[in-house]
Amino acid sequence: MNSINTFSQLSDKENKNHHPSFTDKNFKGPQAFIDFIYPEVRFPPKELYKILGEEKIRYMVKYHHDLLAKTKVGRLFPKDKAKFDETVEKATDFYVQALGGEHIFTDKYGEPHLRSRHFVASIDEKDKEIWLQVFKKVLKDIDFPIEYRKPFWEWIEALSIRMINRRTTFEAPKRVPYDKE
Repeated sequence: MNSINTFSQLSDKENKNHHPSFTDKNFKGPQAFIDFIYPEVRFPPKELYKILGEEKIRYMVKYHHDLLAKTKVGRLFPKDKAKFDETVEKATDFYVQALGGEHIFTDKYGEPHLRSRHFVASIDEKDKEIWLQVFKKVLKDIDFPIEYRKPFWEWIEALSIRMINRRTTFEAPKRVPYDKE
């Protein structure tokens, strides 16, 4: 079974009206220095959208951002409330689409390109760890369905590595496997 790792692949599978993007195999862009291999990102089951619903997904992402704003990672967010809300809205659009909702993120913003989109802020390995710790709390607090926590965690854990844009070590980023606690 082939896994789907990008929104482009997902779109290709759902319909054949595909436009070239940076994720295309035929794209000939500059070659970057690769200091480690990114883990595969497997999207969680699409039925999560039906189970959670758009409202709960948006609540989850908003709650995550509100908690993050109180941590060291909060320095990455706009201080202006309206701009912070815009940032959260963009993130919620991403999650809604990734979890099986409409293609609202790619329709508004194009392909995610998480690492390059986050270049405006310096994100290191410690920021990734905080981001994941806070997400773990969110999943418990909102009673995220237990049977879907592992596939969801595996998705966000691998995804979080792609947001790192400032390395502080030559070692590969620390993996954080799913833990029921």
